[in-house]
Amino acid sequence: MAIVIALRRIDRGWKVVLVGGLAGGMLEFAMSLIQQYLLGSRSWNYANEPLNIGGRTTVPFMLFWGLLCYLIVRFILPLVLWLVHLIDDTWHTRLATILLAWILIDSVVTPPAIFLYGQRANGAVFDNWFAQHIGQLSMTTSCACISRTCACESHRGSSGTIYRPPARSAVMAYGRHARLAPS
Repeated sequence: MAIVIALRRIDRGWKVVLVGGLAGGMLEFAMSLIQQYLLGSRSWNYANEPLNIGGRTTVPFMLFWGLLCYLIVRFILPLVLWLVHLIDDTWHTRLATILLAWILIDSVVTPPAIFLYGQRANGAVFDNWFAQHIGQLSMTTSCACISRTCACESHRGSSGTIYRPPARSAVMAYGRHARLAPS
């Protein structure tokens, strides 16, 4: 959203595409690093794609982000702002509160779900209620392959095998709430 707000002030379309593509590519690269090193999993690997940048983003995807920014800034955002101005002022605060609550809930639920997904891929089995159900709340709605036997393309590494993050001790991370699955 910050990218779109910043791009509103750019008057030339090609500049919006260029800056939006660079910002989108940098954000995609940074999020990939953060997910891998903080949460222990990696959702995408572009190592086999042409013009990839460290396997974390590609120039064609950066072009896509730029074009998407252009469409949002020039067409979708003006429509949304027009619709927002049609809403009565008493509803602005209510809707903003609902959206803020939604974003806060998502930001609390998603990182643990991603972390637990990475731990499950390493063979950890969790026996507490939170760890067993957090994946059902978050990841099943956004990723159809939450199990250890995931075979979708987004979870395959450069060799065609299923990506598994580097092994970490789930027992140390969760103490008595995790145990390693039997081999």
